Amino acid sequence: TVVGIEVQDDGTLAASSVLESSGNETFDRSAIRAVHQAAPYPPLPEGVSERIKKAGGPAIRFTPSGVNSND
Repeated sequence: TVVGIEVQDDGTLAASSVLESSGNETFDRSAIRAVHQAAPYPPLPEGVSERIKKAGGPAIRFTPSGVNSND
């Protein structure tokens, strides 16, 4: 499951959505729940926010063996 997130500069989670489904609805819901439970996130360093927005925003890949983040 790949979850896209939108985080405000202060670390507040503004939005999340499943970008790539695992095919298992329960696992996808668990990934979204984990993203929301982990909020708020640390404030973004100055200058990083614009770079992340230009790249299309951060995404987190959830697998049964762990989590990988890509931005």
